[in-house]
Amino acid sequence: MKIILLNESGSLSKGSERLVVVGTEGFFKKEKIWSSYLPDGALSLIKNGIKSLVSGANGAVYKTFTNDAHIKEVALVVLPDEVSRYNSPSRKHSIFQHTQSLSTGRSTSILLAVEDAQFLQGALNGLARLENRTSYKSKPELKGPKAQKSPALTLKVLPIDHMGKVLKPSEAAIASMEGVAWAAALVDRAPSELNPEVFAKEIKAHFKETPHVKITEFVGEDLIKHGLCGMYAVGKAATKAPRMVVLHYKPKTPKKVVALVGKGLTYDSGGLSLKISGGMVGMKGDMGGAAAVLGAFHTLVHSHCKNEVIAVCGIVENAIGPEAYKNDDILFMHSGKTVEINNTDAEGRLVLADALSWVARKYNPKLIIDAATLTGAQLVATGLMHAGIVSNDEKTEQDAIEIGKVTGDLVHPLIFAPEIFADEFKSAIADMKNSVKNRSNSPSSSAGQFLWSHIEDVKGLKWLHIDLAGPASYGDNRGTGFGVALISEMARLG
Repeated sequence: MKIILLNESGSLSKGSERLVVVGTEGFFKKEKIWSSYLPDGALSLIKNGIKSLVSGANGAVYKTFTNDAHIKEVALVVLPDEVSRYNSPSRKHSIFQHTQSLSTGRSTSILLAVEDAQFLQGALNGLARLENRTSYKSKPELKGPKAQKSPALTLKVLPIDHMGKVLKPSEAAIASMEGVAWAAALVDRAPSELNPEVFAKEIKAHFKETPHVKITEFVGEDLIKHGLCGMYAVGKAATKAPRMVVLHYKPKTPKKVVALVGKGLTYDSGGLSLKISGGMVGMKGDMGGAAAVLGAFHTLVHSHCKNEVIAVCGIVENAIGPEAYKNDDILFMHSGKTVEINNTDAEGRLVLADALSWVARKYNPKLIIDAATLTGAQLVATGLMHAGIVSNDEKTEQDAIEIGKVTGDLVHPLIFAPEIFADEFKSAIADMKNSVKNRSNSPSSSAGQFLWSHIEDVKGLKWLHIDLAGPASYGDNRGTGFGVALISEMARLG
């Protein structure tokens, strides 16, 4: 499905078979505004069902078929007037949840009403997940002399405010929709198809013609030459070599330098600490952090960000085999610190630690944001829809919370206390181990502490870690594009 944003009301329902109106209970009380978009007679058909519009906690749908020659179906998506303080006023998740089934089978137009223009980006990103989804479903052959290929469905969207004024999405909002759709589609790709080599090729192809973007790639043993031994160790047993892809965007007069780092595990078997009892299912999405960073980088460069941005993706597969790194191995990390391996399934932090250390020391950014499906414990700590964040800077943490509420990429802070969690990684023969000794001592916070220990000596650095293991793919286990808008807006702020 292709999403088309409209900038005038007259073309909303042209060429569409379904009309969907999305708004809050308060908006639907302004009947004159939204009913004018309905085909003749549709209001009377639906009126009995909406005499007492009730959204419930997460929204409700009222729909009817019509006698109109063009618009065959009308649906009203009624959202609650109020959301809790840990939810987003953009109502991003509810918008996706209730439009997902209403965007299939027919070309559809959506009248999207937001209570405040600042929440438009989040609301649009709720719809962006509907576009260009990866699918491997078979398509029956069309047979016979009159058989024709069905035309591609379109989803036309007209954004308005509660008074009916047409809203024009910003350049950043439009680029963010593209970034979300791309990130979600990447997460959905089958792991044997999107292996490290293919993933890197697709990244390079995507940005090849983008102005002001330079692309560098370190592959296989070249990682060792650059001190990225942790990253190399994790991926060396796979059939496709581990690699690090670096995207460097530099406008003519950059204001600040910002770095983005993404965990790109195209598949995580757990290594020799093999995942069991179905634990491997869904691990194609272990590159959700890299997907979020790539979507954010796309958003930033296509909305002409004023900051210099370096995006680094560690792209590896954690496989088993004779060359696999082993428990009891000692890895010499880019930071100069040594790590004793006590769990080969705690691999993402090794990839991230090397990438963080490399970009921090090479470019001296004022802000580094890393994103990763790092710990299953994040789901226990902050749930399916809120990513857990760790930061060494209180303002950065608060900015992430507030920006998350606006964009719909919800986050909740985890503990930053290096002096408390450092003991979890104590080793008798190395600087640290890679996995905690006590899984009851906030494993997600501890994992963040491990990352911080490899960049803590870089002076003046603000750091934000986003553990998005839950929100990167939930519900139907499909990619969500979570983090694209949050990371891009944080990087824009610098």
